Amino acid sequence: MLADELDYVLGVDPHRDAHALAVVDAKTGAAVFEARVAASGRGYAQALRWAERQAPGRRCWAIEGTGCYGAGLARFLGARGERVLEVGRLRRERRSHAKTDALDALQAARSVLGKTKHASPRAGGSREALRALMIAREGALTAKKAGLCQLRALLVTCPEPLRGQLRALTRARLLRRLAAVRRTYSRTRSCTARSPPCARSPAACRRSPPRSGS
Repeated sequence: MLADELDYVLGVDPHRDAHALAVVDAKTGAAVFEARVAASGRGYAQALRWAERQAPGRRCWAIEGTGCYGAGLARFLGARGERVLEVGRLRRERRSHAKTDALDALQAARSVLGKTKHASPRAGGSREALRALMIAREGALTAKKAGLCQLRALLVTCPEPLRGQLRALTRARLLRRLAAVRRTYSRTRSCTARSPPCARSPAACRRSPPRSGS
């Protein structure tokens, strides 16, 4: 049991801008100290100083969301030799008052006391780089799928005969066809931009013979 190994457990309820901190006596589960620190390097250092004063001796940190808002604090503490445990998503009780961060921090600390198996935060480095790559890939695939769905929806209402020419194409052939149209349109605009302005209509310009130098 964790209560037999430690003197204190520090529970943390992390958020984007600030973290709620609660110190719990490992033997009794009683709350010893509560605080709130900024989610920044200075705030993390302040939390560690408070822990050294309010929870001396054998202690560990129980942080909810070490892969999200609690990641920065978990890395900071791990680099300084502190024992950090990962707390799964806690079940929030319905409360009549709005301020619940301190209670959630207490719940995080007490949730690890009765357990025999505990999870440590996932390692950073290569694992974190791979996670970022997978997130980027998933986002790119989602954007690609949404773009193709929008393109197919536009083909439903486009005029004939373009609609008939494009609707039967496979996805790959459709993309190549539209990409070629885009390149042709770009070249046309570039040539038009380089031509000198003409005050007469295009038809009048085509009918007029070229002027000979005198």
